Amino acid sequence: MQLPPSLRQSPPDAGSTAYYGLALPDATLDDMQYTLQMVPVAGGAMGNDECGAFTLSSTGIKGVLVAGAPGPSALRDRCWL
Repeated sequence: MQLPPSLRQSPPDAGSTAYYGLALPDATLDDMQYTLQMVPVAGGAMGNDECGAFTLSSTGIKGVLVAGAPGPSALRDRCWL
């Protein structure tokens, strides 16, 4: 699925330095559910942040992915303040 340009990065201004890129991986899509991922830009200010990528499911479940794996709930809770 292709996202509109205004939703592909954070902050959304194309002229600013991106900290995160928004992804909607095809593997997370089905007829009723999806999971969004805000992935830190490699080499950017948040590239080495301990929180890794933020995830949000269509059912409202928040999470973090660290090195591609789900992070522990304590880290998720700290990162999603």
